[in-house]
Amino acid sequence: MKIQDLKQLLWLIVLGLPLACATQSTQVSVEKPAAVPYQLQLKQLAGSDFPGLHSMIYARNNDKLLLMAGRVNGLHGFPGQSRASANPSFPADKKNETAFVIDVSTGKVLASASVTTLPSPIAQQLTASNTQFTVVNDVLYVAGGYGYDTDSKSMKTLSQVMAVSLPEFISAVEHGSLNSDFAKQSIYVGSHPALAITGGDLEYADTIGGDSFLLVFGHQFDGVYSTGGGTATQKYSESVRQFNFKLGQSGSQAGTNLGILDVELMGVYPPISRTRPVEETEQYHRRDLTVLPLLAPDGSNRIAALGGVFVPGQMAGFVNPVFITGDGSKQTQSVNLSVDTSISQLMSQYEVATVPVYSQTQKTMYTTFFAGISQYYWKDGKLNHDTPNFNISPPVDGLPFINSISTLKVDSSGSGQYLHNSETFPPATAQPSCGGTAAPYLGAETVFVAAKGVLDSNEVIQLESVSQSTVVGYLVGGIAATAPYPGDKTCASPTYYEVTLVPHKATDTTLLSMP
Repeated sequence: MKIQDLKQLLWLIVLGLPLACATQSTQVSVEKPAAVPYQLQLKQLAGSDFPGLHSMIYARNNDKLLLMAGRVNGLHGFPGQSRASANPSFPADKKNETAFVIDVSTGKVLASASVTTLPSPIAQQLTASNTQFTVVNDVLYVAGGYGYDTDSKSMKTLSQVMAVSLPEFISAVEHGSLNSDFAKQSIYVGSHPALAITGGDLEYADTIGGDSFLLVFGHQFDGVYSTGGGTATQKYSESVRQFNFKLGQSGSQAGTNLGILDVELMGVYPPISRTRPVEETEQYHRRDLTVLPLLAPDGSNRIAALGGVFVPGQMAGFVNPVFITGDGSKQTQSVNLSVDTSISQLMSQYEVATVPVYSQTQKTMYTTFFAGISQYYWKDGKLNHDTPNFNISPPVDGLPFINSISTLKVDSSGSGQYLHNSETFPPATAQPSCGGTAAPYLGAETVFVAAKGVLDSNEVIQLESVSQSTVVGYLVGGIAATAPYPGDKTCASPTYYEVTLVPHKATDTTLLSMP
């Protein structure tokens, strides 16, 4: 041994360091974090007597859930113009005319009442499909929706917005007082042509620093839907419309004895006067999408518009999210839109139940999608896409029902969508039934109702705040299907699922890639 090696060895002994350091460096193995570092477990609540709805209004107040509007049958039909009157795609007798008050934790119906006892403008909106709604300070706001026009005896997109105290409405259902007197005292209505939207979303802008309401994307469809087109007209919003709603004088709305809801259109984004690039207009051409507040990896707030249909000129859904942010000033309240082409959502394009989870430690946003209708589907160990074929029965439109659960992970290094291996929605042991036939596909128009106190002020679940298995919410309703392309074999699902988040137990996943 050389003198210098002996001296180094003596120093290592004095310092108490491992002898191996004298000749080689120690290799430290660092375990790579799991793609989804927690599990979401589903359990059907067998005691639920929820009747089955989709495309409905839902609003939780403490331990009670209010459900109304929407449809009691399955996916709308696709009649040709010659058959649209005799076999309508939205049968009048399948609109939901009942308001249900449900125990959130059990799915048991506590009370119900018909909304047809309310004045005509209110009953019309509360029996419509795909309205936009939100709750702010215990006030339920409902805007637009596709409903029956009592004057023309046809269907149209409503240009009305109504506001009502959510606790008072629930109490009226429970006490059988959902009538004209209640409406005169408690319901406010307003209107504006820019409110005529269905299949969009209504968000309160507090999560991005504002105090206005944002009507996100969607479209205006007037007339009876059919594949032949006929006299129906359709126009996509291709915008985020910013409103201010203010409760005005009570009991004085002209001709209805309803309270006045003052409506101010504050802005349209992108501005109408601006010449838009073609690719930008196409990206905003969305309806029937999922919209919710999410956090960027750095923890900043934004509203995400996820998925949606249709890419202009194609039977296809969107895969890149649109993020909506504020300008940081409540006084200006300007809204910014940006399409993030670095993020690809490959599954669950139609409006679908989602669970948002943010990890402060990992600086990562996780958004879990529960099946639904999708641009791509998982088969034979890879993603697939079908070429539309309308010459077979049932027709193939390239947007099948799926039963895959997936999570979109976004962090500072990039993003990826991960399939939950061996998990399906609905679970194989708890499938709904359509006309006596098992329906193993669900998720489209299903809603996630968060348990009380689970969401933080940003409306996401903070992963590090969940220290043990915790019920974080419930999956309610939706369109159930017997096959990926089921024809007329769909129904409104009556199943009610409890969702439990299990921390510190990773989900078995596969990273999805574009086929």
